[in-house]
Amino acid sequence: MAARLAGEGYDAVRMKQVADESEVALATLYKWFAGKNLLILAVMAGWIDEMVETVGSEPMEGGTPADRMEATLLQTIDLALERPDLLRTCIRAFSSPDPMGIEIVGRIEFSFGQLLFSQMGDDIGFDRRLDVTRVVGGVWFAALMAWMCERRDEEHIREMLRSAVAVTLGRIDD
Repeated sequence: MAARLAGEGYDAVRMKQVADESEVALATLYKWFAGKNLLILAVMAGWIDEMVETVGSEPMEGGTPADRMEATLLQTIDLALERPDLLRTCIRAFSSPDPMGIEIVGRIEFSFGQLLFSQMGDDIGFDRRLDVTRVVGGVWFAALMAWMCERRDEEHIREMLRSAVAVTLGRIDD
């Protein structure tokens, strides 16, 4: 229910409507989610978990860590862009300064980070994989923010991610 409304845009999500259509008392919904931002973040967490399961269900074999990282990032972007309105709604909630969302945002970052971390494989040390995951994950989010604000198109997102992989995993042509 909430995911369907979030797919219609941030302003389409109304707690009363979610409660009514879910056949849950509004007070109960507010007990679970202090506001619409938290509800949308919970939708985003579920969506990211689905994305991670889809992309990470069969770990990529072969190639370099950079090849696997780039393929993983491009797959996640393609999946995210299949639902542009839901993506915009989720990014808006994710970027909110609401302190109540810190736990869910952390869960989202951890889940997505695990996917990126695992795709590099053991041929890169733990600390470097962690650094690459942080940097590339940040670029992924920044690229989506630029797209959401209509400052960049889909191809620019892909180029930003390819650049992040090149810089962090050594794919720079001299």
